[in-house]
Amino acid sequence: MKKLDYPGWRTALFIPVHIEKFVAKAHTRGADAYILDLEDSVPLEQKAEARECVVPAAKTVSQDGAAAL
Repeated sequence: MKKLDYPGWRTALFIPVHIEKFVAKAHTRGADAYILDLEDSVPLEQKAEARECVVPAAKTVSQDGAAAL
């Protein structure tokens, strides 16, 4: 089994990717990583919309150098 290197993150912020105001402000929160949530926080009827938001949201939340997962 390959050993994974610890990235040194102290904080990770889960963001419902389909809520634009959360995505837009995420990079100001000071987290080390942002997890773009497509599952639990997204209502079933908005899953397709949320999947379309992932790439632009990743660019937005990582603009200050944080990891976007």
